[in-house]
Order: sequence, then C-alpha cells, then structure tokens
Amino acid sequence: MIGHVDSSAGRDNVVYPPGTVFAGFTIGRVLGTGGMGTVYLVQSPRLDRVDALKVLTHDLSTDAGFRARFEQEARLASRLAHPNIVRVYDRDSTDGQLWIHMEYVDGIDCSQALRAGPLDPRRALHVIDKVASALDFAHRRGLLHRDVKPANVLLAPGDQPSDPEQVFLTDFGVAKAEGEDTLLTTVGVRLYTPDYAAPEQILGRTTDRRIDIYSLGCVLYELLTGEVPFPLRYREATLEAHVHADRPRPSARVPSLPAAVDYVVARAMAVNPADRYATCSAFARAAQAALFPPQPHHRTQPLPLPLRQNTTVAVRPHGIEPPIRDRPTRSDSGRPAPRRRARRIASRAVTALVVAATTAAALTLPADSYLSAASGALDLPRSAALPDEAMVAVLEVAGNVDLYLVDTVTRAIVRRLTSSPDADRGPSISPDRQSIIYVRDNGGPRRLRVMAANGADDRELFAQPMVDCTTVSRPAWNLADASILAIVCFDGETQRSLRIIRTSGEVVRTLDVGDAYPFEPAFSPDGSTIAFWSGESADASNGAIYSISVDGSAPIRLSAPEATGDSGPMYSPDGREIAFRRRIEDGTEGGNGEIFLMNADGSEPRVLAPHVAQDAAPAWSTDGTQIAFMSRRLGPDSSQPNHLWVVQVDGQDAWQAVSQESGGVGHAPAWGRR
Repeated sequence: MIGHVDSSAGRDNVVYPPGTVFAGFTIGRVLGTGGMGTVYLVQSPRLDRVDALKVLTHDLSTDAGFRARFEQEARLASRLAHPNIVRVYDRDSTDGQLWIHMEYVDGIDCSQALRAGPLDPRRALHVIDKVASALDFAHRRGLLHRDVKPANVLLAPGDQPSDPEQVFLTDFGVAKAEGEDTLLTTVGVRLYTPDYAAPEQILGRTTDRRIDIYSLGCVLYELLTGEVPFPLRYREATLEAHVHADRPRPSARVPSLPAAVDYVVARAMAVNPADRYATCSAFARAAQAALFPPQPHHRTQPLPLPLRQNTTVAVRPHGIEPPIRDRPTRSDSGRPAPRRRARRIASRAVTALVVAATTAAALTLPADSYLSAASGALDLPRSAALPDEAMVAVLEVAGNVDLYLVDTVTRAIVRRLTSSPDADRGPSISPDRQSIIYVRDNGGPRRLRVMAANGADDRELFAQPMVDCTTVSRPAWNLADASILAIVCFDGETQRSLRIIRTSGEVVRTLDVGDAYPFEPAFSPDGSTIAFWSGESADASNGAIYSISVDGSAPIRLSAPEATGDSGPMYSPDGREIAFRRRIEDGTEGGNGEIFLMNADGSEPRVLAPHVAQDAAPAWSTDGTQIAFMSRRLGPDSSQPNHLWVVQVDGQDAWQAVSQESGGVGHAPAWGRR
C-alpha cells in the first residue's frame, strides 16, 4: 500500500500514534486517512519488512451487513496474485475493529501525480492498460473492485532505471463478489466514490464487472484532462450527472486529443451497462487505437477487385448524445458496435441440449431481416449483431455435431443454432456479426449454408453448386467487403483451388498457389492478403503457412524452413499477428500440438500457452485480447477430452470456455472476424 491522503475522513476514525502495537503490528506512521478508515505503515510482527495496514472505521466494523460481506470475501481477495494488484496478505478483526494487512508500495498514487496536471497520453494508456489487466484478472475470479479511482492506482519506479513505471491497483481488500447488490451498510452508507460511481451503483441496482469498466472510463478521462468527468460542487449533483448528463468529451477539455477518444470514453461510461465494453482490456485497447491509431504492418497495394469498404456504425449508448460528429470506424475505436444483453439461458446435454432460463444476464438476438451486402451479392439472412462476447462453437452432443452460441463471459451455452442430423462445422461470422456461414457434411459433398446470427432462416448459400467445386472447406469472410469470401474448392481427391468468390457464388478470381494444397484461408483485416496453410500432399501432411496477395502474386512462405506441422492461421484484429497451430515433435506418436503466435510477416514465432495436451484451431476474440482454441487438456468441468478453451494473448490464465457438461468440441470455433 502507498501513502495517500483522502480528505473525507470518517468522524469515528481513531488514529493510533507511532509505536502503538495493534493486532501484533507496530505502527510507524499514517499513510492516509479516508472515509473507510486509516492506512498505516507498520512493521510486520514476524518478517523483517514494512507493510501497510488498513484499519476500518468503527461504523463499518460494527455494521453487521458489511462485516458479513467482508469476511465472506476475505479468502478470495487474498488469492488475487497478479503483478498489478497490491497483495492482500490477511484480514481479521482486533478489539472489534476490522483490518486489512497489505503489501506496501513505495511511490505515489495517480491522484498525487495529477497535481502536476494531466498525464502524457502514453503514460495514461500505460496506467490504464495495467489496471485493466488487474481488473479483468479479478473479474474472471468473480470479484469486483467497485471503487476504481486515481487514489487507488499506485505508481512506482521500475526495478531498473530503464524499466517502465510500475502500476498497482489497491483496495481489493474491500471488494465484493459479482452479482450482489450495491454494497450498502445498515446505516445507509454506500461504499463508492461519487466522482467515479456507475449509474447502477448510484441507483442501488445489482452490479457486475461493468461498474469497474465505467469507473475505469472515468479514470482515463481524468488522466487525460486533469479533472473528474463531472466537476460539480455538490455530491447530489455529481450523482445526478452520472445518471442523466451527456457524457464528457476529453477533446473538448484538451483540444490536442483526437476526437476518437471521446467515443471510447463515452462507451466505457455508457449509462446502460449493456452498451459498455465487454472487458476492461477491450476498453484499454480501444483507447490505445483511438489515441495512437495503428499503422499498417505492410504497404497495402491497390486492389484489382471491385471491393467496397464497409463502414462499421457504432450504436449510441443509451441516454448519451453522440460525443463526436462522425462515428469512428473499427480502426479508430478498436471495437465494433456495442453488444446487447437480456436474460441468459443455459443448456444441458441429454440427447440434445435443452435451453433453459437462468438468472444471469444473456445475449439478445432479436428478429431476423434481410439486407444485400453489395451489388452482385445474395441477400443474406440477418439478425441483430452478436455481442462481442458471443462465440459460435462446434459441439458434439450425443454423437451429433452442431453449432451452438456460447457466452464467453458466463461460460454458458446460450442457444443451439443448428439441429440437423448431419455434421455442421466450420462457422464464419460476417463482418457485421449478423450472419453465419458454415459447412454441412452429410458424408457426401460438403455444402455451404447460411443463417442469421440468431439461427433463423437457415438455407444453402448457393442455389446451384459451383463449377469444378465438388465440395468446399470453411470459408473466410473479407472484413473490408462483406460480399467477398475466400474458399478452398475440392474437385476429386487431389485437385483443389483457392478462390475469391462473392456470396452469390460468382468467382472473382482463382489464385495461383503453385503446387500447394491449400487449407483454411483467412483474410487480413484490410482484405489485401489471404493466409492459408498447405501440406506437402493432399493428405495435409507436413503443413506450412503461406500468405498470398489478392492481386494474384505468388504465395510467400511464412513458416520457418524447419517447421513441418503448421496449420490453422488466423490474423489478429489489427493485422499485426497470426495465431496458428504447430506440431511439436516430443517423442510421442504424432507429436504435440501447441498454439503459436508470429508477426504477420512470419517473424518471431512464439508459443502462446505451452501444455502437454494437444491444442489446435485458434480463434481471436473481437478485441484481440484473447484466443479460443480446442484442447485435450482437462479442466475442472471436463467430462471428456477435447474441449473449448480461452487464453489471454500474453499466454496467461487459460480457462475452459464451456463450463457445463456439454460433450467435446469437434472443430474450430468462430469468435472474431475471419
């Protein structure tokens, strides 16, 4: 814990003088005093070190409701071992007063740093990125912070002069479990800071991780501008502004800031929780993209194809006027339109999955519609866009392979999308996330089918089979033009071709891949390049990854010369990296499969999350912060091997994506754009 002073001292907060022994700790000096208690620098009774001890006020310590929650969350908070979280060592009560024993960090907090004025945008982003990582870590363990503010963000120099500034989030000692009502003491004191409180906290409604996303949006605004979002004199006016006022615009306060950051802050601070980002890291990445738009990783050549640039239209958060005149595209904001939620539904496998209502929030999939993607393209069935957290998984239940909609936040199966006796696999989600194309395999020629994102109006994509295309593989959608697909056509056992086609079936170009046997194409985000993998023969042995320009130039091998088992390439949402599966020779039959990342030019291949089990079929999340994959690793909810897993892009915190009993995962999922 760090020394910081909060002027809102509690009326009953007794301050112990230096030298006092409390709960076995020898008090050195006061680090800070606030409405919840006093923080001391103390000497540990058993270790030769100084720590921080927060002694809560008498009112809180004797409040039955608060005390019960405090004790309930003690074990969970103490297990939050993360490089950006101040460690909670212990919590207990002495002489009727609750206390929290914490790590001491020698530095300053962000509220002190702001006394010199707004932070440099790059420094502000560094702080937000680290805090976002800490919050997401806690959220995945069911714990909310619910008081994110600059005073709870600690800054310390790096271990070495050249090391980046260290960032720590503190005060998790009084956090609470997700899904509980806003924390309220029996004497009516709400435990939040008004300048950073989410509307649902203020209104006393049930809260979830999105209150921390809201508060983090407030913190970014203050770091960039030097003032709180609603700098009003009275507490009541501030609370009213959080619920009803227009969202503040950082660029109006600091004209040198790009207008794109206004939308990012407005979305994080949306009044309606469903309109906010899905995760704190998604918000941090969007802020990075808005403040410092990524440069293309390679020169984009003029496309010979008549491709139309689609514009992603962002949905205005509920109750908020548009913060900028022109909505940013995906490259500006880093994310597509906000998701929508209603009641979540779960499922249970018997001979099929039966959908049942639960008490958690869910994905809303309203009625379907039709809209032509472009001239020359078929009208595709469409529904409301899938939320960012929605994934289309291929599950084998009772021997039948079908597509299911999975909520990656609750790990619940929301909906069964297909129910054919044939095997349905190879899903691809349209760039607007309103349609799904997939492959149906009845043991004969495989056919492409299309349906709305809610599973409605399922039909064959083409009225007639394509010429010289007996069967097809999983398609890839061009993110720059929703009317364009890339597919691999099979004509017999050994003949195959990589084609760029329209959703009507019209062939735009057949790419010359030489002697390659292409599999699983994937478009780069700008639509200029296709990555695919190829084996040495039609049986897909000894695979390597290649890229080829859509203008038809010769393919380029991206896999290292010594690599002989690469497959399943997928571009990251920003186009800078490619995720893929690599076979590692480990002495076992067939070797071990690992998920790898490499730069888009093939350089710097690195393993993502090494494990002795087979991993395969990576799929990026929409914001590029996570990767889903198939794995034979057994998790706490595994009844058999080969399940769907998710891991952070830094390789940390892998978790099983489908928590209830649901059978194995048969093939690659679809999450972000492919």
